[in-house]
Parts: sequence; structure tokens; C-alpha cells
Amino acid sequence: MTVKLSRPAKTNESGSTQERDYSSQSEFFHSAAYGSPVLRLAQYERSLLGAVSVLACEPDNAACEGFFGRLKTELIYPRNWRDIQLQDFMEQVDDYIRWYNKHRLKLPLGGRSPIEYRQALGLMPT
Repeated sequence: MTVKLSRPAKTNESGSTQERDYSSQSEFFHSAAYGSPVLRLAQYERSLLGAVSVLACEPDNAACEGFFGRLKTELIYPRNWRDIQLQDFMEQVDDYIRWYNKHRLKLPLGGRSPIEYRQALGLMPT
């Protein structure tokens, strides 16, 4: 996967370009709205990094977007989370992800769970 860094290079007083230090992960910014001119300007002004796989190639993130859409539809939206502690919420999300991978049957995978499908392909031990 290619990572596109959208933070501008640093220019010193003489006008020459210097490499930026990208070691701090706290400077990375992630959003589905990378094409927004307002977002790009805000990123530039704050020297934030935008990480994308391939510029303007939405299919790269389709599987992830689909999973998070299902997670929100099946787990998040149907419940009232107001009185839930963070640790309990994290445990429920973890349980959902484990269920999704081990037990949720998917028609595109031949009616198997993702784990069963990977095992059938020999990509995981049985």
C-alpha cells in the first residue's frame, strides 16, 4: 500500500526545502474527506499529515468502510451507549469483531465465516 503524505515540506530562511520528521504518529490525520479543499487547507495550515492508500482511489478502502458500516449498523446504532463505561464499550466492540471474523457467515465467501474461508484457502491453520 502506498502512503500519500500531504504535509508540505519545510522551507528554511534561504528558501531551500528541508525534510520533515514524520516520526510522531500524533501528527497524522485520517478522514474520508481527503478531497475537500477546506480540509486540505486546514491540514496545510496545521502541518498535519494525511494518510491515504492511493490518491482518489475509493475502492482501496471499500472493505474497511463496509466493515465499519456494518459494525455501526449492527452494534452501535441500535443501542443507547450513554451509561456504558469506556472499558465495557471496548469489550463489546472486541466481542463483535471476534464474532464477525469467527462466526458471521458471508455469502461472498461461500457461506463461510472469514476465518473458515482463510482456513479453506490454507492461509491460516485449522
